[in-house]
Amino acid sequence: TTPQTTASSNNSLIYYDGDHVANLAVEDVTMLNQILLITACSKGLLDKVKYLVEEAKVAVNEPDYDGRTALHLAAEEGHLDINAEDRWGSVPLRGAIHSNRNDVAVYLKDVGAELHFSTKHIPHAIQEEERKTDAAKLFQELNPEVASPKTAPIKNLSKLLQSRGLNKKNNRIVRDELHQIDVDNKGVITLEAFYNLLKGQTLVARGVSDHLVIPNWRSFCKEVEDIFHQCKSIVSGKNADYIPELAEIDPELWGVSIVTVDGQTMSLGDCGVDFSVQSAGKPILYSLCAQDIGIDKIHNYVGQEPSGVAFNSFTLNSSKKPHNPLINSGAIMTCSLFHPDLISPKRFKHLTQRFSDMAGGEKISFSQSVYLSEKSVAHRNYALAHYMQSEGGFPPGTDILESVDFYFQMCSLEVNCNSMASMAATYANNGRNPLSNKTCLSADVVKRTLQLMYSCGMYDFSGE
Repeated sequence: TTPQTTASSNNSLIYYDGDHVANLAVEDVTMLNQILLITACSKGLLDKVKYLVEEAKVAVNEPDYDGRTALHLAAEEGHLDINAEDRWGSVPLRGAIHSNRNDVAVYLKDVGAELHFSTKHIPHAIQEEERKTDAAKLFQELNPEVASPKTAPIKNLSKLLQSRGLNKKNNRIVRDELHQIDVDNKGVITLEAFYNLLKGQTLVARGVSDHLVIPNWRSFCKEVEDIFHQCKSIVSGKNADYIPELAEIDPELWGVSIVTVDGQTMSLGDCGVDFSVQSAGKPILYSLCAQDIGIDKIHNYVGQEPSGVAFNSFTLNSSKKPHNPLINSGAIMTCSLFHPDLISPKRFKHLTQRFSDMAGGEKISFSQSVYLSEKSVAHRNYALAHYMQSEGGFPPGTDILESVDFYFQMCSLEVNCNSMASMAATYANNGRNPLSNKTCLSADVVKRTLQLMYSCGMYDFSGE
């Protein structure tokens, strides 16, 4: 039975749980209700949880004497429903978005929360009326110069999406959906067609409704722009010079690019200026290789732990393998595993195309000057390859000089801030690029790559 309390005359409460009646001090009832909440969470009694939180006003984040909250118990017993509906039929993700709690919204999406709204408690006529009212307000944004417009140009729909961060110039999903809308409506959309559009779950529908991973896009962009200008004055540090060509790069170049898992994009500064990917290509190379031959096969030849020493050190783990794929020796070994059956030109072309796929179709170039510069001072990398060969580290039949040369080619691929942000979004979106909608990696490969980046991605600083 749901516990009930009634005020008594001596500043205490009459507590009744169906079997027992007790006269308790207020603080005792508070403590008892806290215990009941934790018990209800542990047993998955959702109705009891709702009553204690909504009616009895029990503090849901109050811990017990072990510092454990109701959430701990619910999660451990498997009663964590991230798509639970409140009495209005709304789910947690919708509440986070509408409350501008972007951090919570991102977390909920990462763990599989769904954005839907139950209408089971609302009469059908009221549902339709509310939806049409909301649609009319949004439609007004498409034609702001006309009072209560009945039609609007499709191009205005594109402008509204751009204000939400969705740009058809670089987002193939938006471009294709807008094209279909344009064809279906012959360049002009009616209020009724717009209303029907919003009923769907397309990216355009979510964008127009501002139900994206980052709502209030303009406000978000303003914050990023402020940070961008604050950091622009920082001139400390120096160019890398272990490869002569890198020392010649203009140190004043400064750009910031963002791509979200919904395909929202923004770019500031020198985002279109190409630079050689260098070691930032190592995790991408690992992912592509793991996708093609399998994670286990790679780790027959490469370890997966921090080395604790410099990125180009002459050291192997206890199994005579490079410590991980993100140091030079490990990346050279990974290069030897990436399609060794292909002749050099086709192998390089295949690698470039795969990098481009990861970047949502962005062009990936090649710097001949960086490649030649790197090759001219590559004595240590050649020595690392010979050292691994002397320990029997490479697969049988490997041409180690060709593997080292392929490593230089990979490091000399040219990217820019926009393409790198798109690649990062592919990882954040579980292997599918949000601009092209192309699946490049499996979820398992993404997980293993991110694990390696977290543990080994800062060379000898990893773990500090």
